[in-house]
Amino acid sequence: MSDKASGKGKNASGGSGPRGKPTPRKGAGVVAAARQPTSRRGTLAGVVVVVVLVLVIAGFLYQRTRTTPVNNGYGAAATAQVMVTNGVVRVGAANAPVTLNVFEDFTCPICGQFEGVYGQQLAQSLDQGKIAVNYHMLDFLNNRSASKDYSTRAAGAALCVAGDGTGSAFSKFHSALFAPATQPKENSGTDLSNTQLAKVAADAGASPAAQQCISSGAQVAAAATAAQAGQSALAASGNPVATPTILEGTTKIDINNRNWLTSLG
Repeated sequence: MSDKASGKGKNASGGSGPRGKPTPRKGAGVVAAARQPTSRRGTLAGVVVVVVLVLVIAGFLYQRTRTTPVNNGYGAAATAQVMVTNGVVRVGAANAPVTLNVFEDFTCPICGQFEGVYGQQLAQSLDQGKIAVNYHMLDFLNNRSASKDYSTRAAGAALCVAGDGTGSAFSKFHSALFAPATQPKENSGTDLSNTQLAKVAADAGASPAAQQCISSGAQVAAAATAAQAGQSALAASGNPVATPTILEGTTKIDINNRNWLTSLG
């Protein structure tokens, strides 16, 4: 006869033992002991999750700080002079105490980031007469554009707008070409036609003559020649041929230092 049928040895705890003297259920201590390491692992896992979240948030805030525009709200340069010499666009006063040489490519995504972060700060410094900037527009990323000549055509368009001598129009057009909504992505299936570039220039305040210059591609050949000269000049400075590169004389500026512009001079 089973214990259940005889009534022997079954106690309130459900364990086996003499009546009235419950014994601990077998395995109860094992379960409790097993829960401890699980609990520790859970605690450690929770700590790890919290640490990871803190690091992710800190990284996000750091990245946001790095990519937040400096002097946000200032806009493009409004009063700086502009002139073109041998395909190099100079913005700023001839007697500015500091002259920067900026080497860029309109297909270059990092150039777009540079413009997004520092463009407005540069614009203010240009308007204040603190600096002048020589823009060397390279085109070695042509093959990463859909048309295979976008960098050159965009540089030619910039020469057309700068040729007007209106600094505000060039600065707005220059900024617009690097804006995320305008700049074509590398190796994408599309970029801007000359007609579309002319429309961007019109929105920036370029004259009808400059718009026609862009539509006809009048400055594309000159831009290609200037791009090769700029690439040679950058190599001759002893620096790698890469964009963006910002030089003061032959000294390369560390643009990852957000205070680089205010530290000049």
